[in-house]
Amino acid sequence: MIEVTAVVGNMEVVASGAIHVCGESIIAKVNGMGMEIKFIVDSSTSETKFYTRLDGNTLVLTLSNFFSALPEGQFEPNVVGFVDGRSLLMAFSVVTFDKDRFARLFSYTFYLGAENQ
Repeated sequence: MIEVTAVVGNMEVVASGAIHVCGESIIAKVNGMGMEIKFIVDSSTSETKFYTRLDGNTLVLTLSNFFSALPEGQFEPNVVGFVDGRSLLMAFSVVTFDKDRFARLFSYTFYLGAENQ
């Protein structure tokens, strides 16, 4: 088995992957933390946007109006939590294959930031 490690800037890549989605949400666990990724339609605007919130112990990432066949998302890592005194960051992108069938590819990367001094 070959082990691959990567560092981007001062961040250590700890997980990266892609999930094929035919539905309106993904339920996941990240280092034991609950996470839900929700795809919604906001008919009041055509703007693509996303936001996070905590629902108890679950991080909810809501993705509004993600319909493009080209990648869209958060390409610059943002802090979503902390692990052992280090910031946990996430970047993601979404490609929509079929809007009517909710067929998408959700790609993600999780990073650990530098240790706090």
